[in-house]
This record gives sequence, C-alpha cells and structure tokens, in this order.
Amino acid sequence: MANDGHRDSLATAFLAAPTPLAVLEPDGLCFRITAANASWTGLLGSNEAEFTTELARAGSDVRAAVAQSLELRMPRQSTLNGRQFSLRASPTANASGSPIVLQLTDVSLSQAEVDDRVHVQHLHDLVDNATALMYIKDLSGRYVMVNHEFTRRFGIPSEEIVGRTDRDLYPAATAVAYVENDARVLTTGVSMQTEEPYVELSGAEDPTRRWVSIKFPLVDLTGSAYALGAISTDITDRKRAEDAVSGARLDAERASRRKDEFLSRMSHELRTPLNAILGFAQMLRMQPLDATSIEQVDHIAQAGLHLLALVNDALDISWIEAGSPGLKLAPVLAIEPLHQALTMIRPLAVTRDIEVASDLHGAVDRWVVSDPQRLRQVFLNLLGNAVKFNRPEGLVRVSCRVHSGFLRYRITDTGPGLDDDEVEAVFAPFSRLQGADDIEGSGLGLNLSRRLVEQMGGAVGLEHSAPGEGSTFYVDVPLLASEGRPTAAKAFDSAVQALPQVGPATIVQIEDTVANRELVEAVVAAMGEIRMHSAPDGQSGLALIHQMRPDLVLLDLNLPDMSGVEVVRRLQHEIDQHDLKVIVLSADATPRRIAQLRTMGIAEYILKPIDVHKLASAISELLMP
Repeated sequence: MANDGHRDSLATAFLAAPTPLAVLEPDGLCFRITAANASWTGLLGSNEAEFTTELARAGSDVRAAVAQSLELRMPRQSTLNGRQFSLRASPTANASGSPIVLQLTDVSLSQAEVDDRVHVQHLHDLVDNATALMYIKDLSGRYVMVNHEFTRRFGIPSEEIVGRTDRDLYPAATAVAYVENDARVLTTGVSMQTEEPYVELSGAEDPTRRWVSIKFPLVDLTGSAYALGAISTDITDRKRAEDAVSGARLDAERASRRKDEFLSRMSHELRTPLNAILGFAQMLRMQPLDATSIEQVDHIAQAGLHLLALVNDALDISWIEAGSPGLKLAPVLAIEPLHQALTMIRPLAVTRDIEVASDLHGAVDRWVVSDPQRLRQVFLNLLGNAVKFNRPEGLVRVSCRVHSGFLRYRITDTGPGLDDDEVEAVFAPFSRLQGADDIEGSGLGLNLSRRLVEQMGGAVGLEHSAPGEGSTFYVDVPLLASEGRPTAAKAFDSAVQALPQVGPATIVQIEDTVANRELVEAVVAAMGEIRMHSAPDGQSGLALIHQMRPDLVLLDLNLPDMSGVEVVRRLQHEIDQHDLKVIVLSADATPRRIAQLRTMGIAEYILKPIDVHKLASAISELLMP
C-alpha cells in the first residue's frame, strides 16, 4: 500500500510538472511514447507524430545519450515549425529496455528573449514579495492579476478575484470610489495618488482605516492604455498618528486661544487700576512736595512699575512659550535692585513681626551685569519666601560679598529649614512644601528666579539648610569688568518737567472708569486752554462728538455698551476722518488689537498705564495748527 501511495505521488508530480516530460519505452529498434504530461502535450500539440518519427530516426543517438546520460539535440530545426529543441533522455533503471524519461526544452530563443523571461521572473518575484497590494485591471475593470499580498490580506485565492470587478467584490459605495479613481486615471492618462476607503472583501468596513493607492495607466507601443496598474498601501497607523497629532494641535490651539483671551482680560483688569496709580503718581510728582512726600511718591511709582513689569511678562507670549525671558542686560549699580526689593518687602515683614537686617557694604560702589527689573523680581521672590516661611518674631539677614568674579547676595532666614527631600524639590516648578498650604504663592518663584539669573550668566542656589537651622539662599551675578560705569536715574525724573501748552481746542474723552477719566482730565487741564468733555460709554460719546465737533477724541476700547473698535468704525462712516483725530488709550497690549486699530486710521495708540508726558506730547502734536 505504501508503494502504491508513492507511485501515485510520483504520477501526480509528473503530470503537474511545468517542464514538458514524456515516458519513452523501447519497441524493437524504435521507441514508443507511453505517457506524457500536460506541458508536453501543450508544446507539441499536433506535431507529436512528426516528433515521434524524428525520434525513431535518431534511435541510435538516443540510445547512446541514454547510456552516457548526455543531452541530445534534435538534428533538424524544421521538426517543429522551425523551432529547435534540446532533448535530455534519462533511463529510469540500469537494466536494458527500461523506460526512458524525456525532457524537452526550447533552445531556439534569442538571448534577448531569454533575458526578457528572466526579467519577467524577477518582476514576478518582486511583485509577489511586496508588502503592498499590487494588482492589474483591464479596461472594463476586471482584475487580471493580483499579487500574493492581495490574496494573503483578504484570505482568498487569486482564482476567486481574477475576472471579477470591484462591484462584484466590495460594497457599492466603496466600489464607486474605486471605479471613479480608476476612470480618472484612464481618462487623463496620468498617474494619481489618492486615499481610498479600507474595506474587507467580506464587506466589513472600518472607517478608521485607509489605503493610499498609486494608480497608473499601462500603455502599449502606440501609447494607448490597455490596462490599469495599482499599488495600495495600508496607512491606517500613519493616519491614526496624524489624527492624534492633529487633535493635539487643535487642543493646543484652543488652549492658546483661551490663554490669549485670559491674558488680554487680565491685562485690562490689571492695567486699569495701575493707570490711575502711576498716572496720579506722576501728577503728584509735578507738584511742589517736601522731601519725605517725594520719597513716598517714588516708592508708590516703583511698586506700580514693578507690577506693570509683571503684567508685561505675562503678556509676552513668545517668551512664555520659548522659555527665554528676553532680558535686557546692562551695567547696574549692585546695591540698587536689592535696596528697592528690601524697601518693598519691609511692610510685609512688619505685619508678620519679622526683623529684616541688611549689611550691603559688599555691594557699595560695585556694578553687576544684569537686567535690573528682573533682578529686583528675583530678590522680591527670595525675600518674600524668607519672610513668609519664617517663624514668628524671626529674622531675615541680607549680605553681599565678592565670590569668584561674581557678587554673591546671601539671604538667610530663621525658618524651620529644609530636609534632604525638600532641598531636591524646592526649585521644581509648582512645588509646595509640606505645611505651606496656608501660605500664599504659586510655587513658581524659585524656579523662575533660577531661570532668570541663569539667563543673566549667574546662578541661584541653596548655600545651607537643615531642619531647625533655617536656610541661606544665594544669588550670584557677574561683576562688571569694564570701566565707565553709568549713574542710576530715579523712576520719574522726567516727571518734574512741565507739560507742553496748547492753544484753544476741544477734546472729547470716552472712558468708563472714573479714576482714568479724572487722570486724563488733570493732564489736559495742565496743558492750557483746552475744553474737555467726557462720556462714560460709546453711545453718549458718539452723541457728544456729533454735538461738539471736537478737534481730538481720546478713546478707551473696553466700553460698557460697545467696543472702541465699533466707535471708530461708526466715526469713519458718520464723520470725515480727515477732520477728526483719535487717540486710543487702552489696556489691551496685544499686537493683533494694536495692528487692527492702526489699519483703521487712528492717530495714536497709547498703552495704559499711560505715561503722562507721552500722552501730553501726542495731544500737543495732533492739536498743532
């Protein structure tokens, strides 16, 4: 039974072999073909009798070839329609008279034809080993070839695909998309890359999956398309990654818009009271005051300017996102930023019964390279922490000394001190120490201070701390190496200058905040013969403008009934813009808003808190004949 099975297997392999094979048995001095496979029959066809005759004539040669297992070439090319064949005859046993297996090979091909067949085979191997779907359709849309990946992907043999169309294989909507893309390529004669829906041949559709298909016409020697070729690649993972990135980008853009709206709103809410604080401080500075009052006004101005600087920081979006504070480094008298910070922090220390002692001899007549505003901010952060985290009736000591080309500022407190874990975390952003929940602060101060000073070329660190021993922080700032040190100026030296005087004129102010209205009225009153009329909202302001026909309008943007932008737009339509000049006084510092108003033809845009002299100069220039 086993031998029978083996013979059956050999017979099956013999019949299915792609090489033309036949079994030849001796018959006296001649031969007789007793079996042949499909390839043999297909090659010889009706010429088999003629071939047998030729084989009989070459009987002795065949026997010799068999004996020596040599290749035998047929003697005449005309045997099979002028084509020449190579014949290999192999005995099936050593015994005389055993059947012989004949293998027939066409050797009449030219080298070019042989090369073409090799190339075709290589191409076939390439197509079948590709990980993308590769297929060819005829002009009627029927599949004529699909590669191995196509059959593997969908799990059906090529015989069930070849001869069928997309409408036979896929749901209607998907088939229409495929057919329309095919038609576009065949009509234009131009290759096309496009995304297409991913659908299983079972009809199961997954809208989250996609193909990217490259489709191209196959043309003959005349340039006419005879078929369509295509390569389709599954880009689902890439699309999902792109969608995730796109979603993250949209989330970031929404967050950025919310941040812009928040910053714009906070800018207005903070700049509006600062406008009154700094404006009236400037007006007071122009009055005859005694030395103590002048010093107190300067303290108000310095504190207001520091708050304004913080607001400007919050509005500097490029700085926030790039992580670069955009410092303005310059020679700075070393004692000034620390002295200013100490002056500003002492009221807080008094309320908490904390003594602040300073020995600034090490900074006297020394200059450092820094941004004075940022350095003062750093000192305020460190001094504020030293006061807030101190014990009742505690002490804060401040000192300075030269240290390896730097001036080291040291701030020591008598607070609870830090353990090892707290030392590691204290400079981390948003870090809050245990037990500090009732102490105000965002947890950004030390992290921001370190970044600021590092941008100045210095360093911020913890010199010493231990539980029960308090803490000593240091700030190292580069000492100025060059000579020619400048002198420091007071915050409002220019404020003692007289405001410019203007001849008879009429001004209408539209401003909803009482303190801001009174400030501008005070500035204008100090400039000479100017009639000033104020309105608290846009509608009454427009009516006042139509009634008074002023020479100049001072306009706030954030009005209770309409925006200042709408006021400008209505003025453009109702009054000749050449006869009316508008100065916008606004707390909105966003570049987009400033650019919008300038394109609308306003004369000037002045940010709040206003500089009194800048406002007066703008009014004077616009009212000059």
